[in-house]
Amino acid sequence: MKYLTKNFYFLLLDIIIFLAHQIIYQDFFPNKNSLLGNDYSLFLPQFIFGKVWFNNNFLSIPWFSPSFCCGLPFYGDPQTMYYSLQQLFFIFFSPLTSLKLMYLFFSFVCFLGTFLLLHKSFNKNIYISLIAATLFLFNGFFNYRFIIGHLTYVSFIFIPLYCYLLIKSFESERDSAKSIFYILVSSLLLTHIIQSSLGPSAIIVILAIIFVISIHIYVKEKLKIINYLILSFVIALLIATSKINASLSFLSNFPR
Repeated sequence: MKYLTKNFYFLLLDIIIFLAHQIIYQDFFPNKNSLLGNDYSLFLPQFIFGKVWFNNNFLSIPWFSPSFCCGLPFYGDPQTMYYSLQQLFFIFFSPLTSLKLMYLFFSFVCFLGTFLLLHKSFNKNIYISLIAATLFLFNGFFNYRFIIGHLTYVSFIFIPLYCYLLIKSFESERDSAKSIFYILVSSLLLTHIIQSSLGPSAIIVILAIIFVISIHIYVKEKLKIINYLILSFVIALLIATSKINASLSFLSNFPR
């Protein structure tokens, strides 16, 4: 209660910024002409198929689907997202409601993750951190990719939160239980990024993570965090091995 009283104007500003963002962009799902971005013609049927598959088969792997192009591999397609938070929204809600909630959730993670990274990991004051979070929230890459339906790219908004968790794990090294907890959560978050069709945005995500961690090394002058970064990557890759292997096997049929 004391924190709320002390930071009342800051929290009010947070709410106003986030609500303004949602008021501006939620109108695109659908837009005033009741239309959605072009690429939703690909992803909405995939999520609807995922919902049907879940209702009939629960968590068993959907290796193949007869629902697209007279039948295609499904799980092996790098752009499918059956094991993801995106699919979870579609399992429980109607398609348009799922899109709105998904955009709300991703926006919140984008906003909160950037604030935590700047405020907690880089020790900036709350207002500088808020400015950074606002800039990242309103960035055109996230918002307009989402509007168009380029959902393969939007998982990059998890990068600030991932970096915060990784740095938190490093800073908690004296408390083994806490450090292990944060490294596992960061690995699961990276696994989710991989499962959410990392392929097209892999270079963007990896370079962005390396860039943020490099800044942290420069500021804090502690190289040991690289060990945590490598460990997190290894755990995530091991968990996501089935998706990576299936995607590479599928793509090997189409050499360029």
